[in-house]
Amino acid sequence: KMLKVSAKWVIKFLHRDIYNQISETLTLSREQREEYIENFIKPINFAIENDAYLKEKKFKYKITGRAKHIYSIYNKTIIRNKPIEELYDLQAIRIILDTKEIDLCYRIYEKLIELYRSVPDTFKDYIKEPKPNGYQSLHTIVSGPASMNIEVQLRSFAMHKIADSGVAAHW
Repeated sequence: KMLKVSAKWVIKFLHRDIYNQISETLTLSREQREEYIENFIKPINFAIENDAYLKEKKFKYKITGRAKHIYSIYNKTIIRNKPIEELYDLQAIRIILDTKEIDLCYRIYEKLIELYRSVPDTFKDYIKEPKPNGYQSLHTIVSGPASMNIEVQLRSFAMHKIADSGVAAHW
């Protein structure tokens, strides 16, 4: 039988020095970073649920977050040809709105930057200017507590469906 080896084990054992460098740079374990994301999301939920304008719209939304695996981080350093210290998106959240009112994405973006400091030159508006493959979303990076950067993507459910399983996903 052929032994299946996951990519994360390849870097951990075959490129131990790189694995250790990334691991040491992260300072927090993956579990700690996941917990950080959970705590990062709480004020966003509170802000959305307590905004009078957003309450009036009566829409549903979902916020998901993730701390990237060391293997994904390693791949980003290779693809972008940058050291880990220059990567801003090691943790990320996605806010998906169940609405056709696109302006709500911008309203929630405003709430987000009221809560957290925006990292300069990281805002990308793929809603007003979609990618050639039809991908739409707002992207930004904000600095959360303890100055940890989090990538944030905001989109409607329809945009997410296209990004996840439509033309944009297969581009």
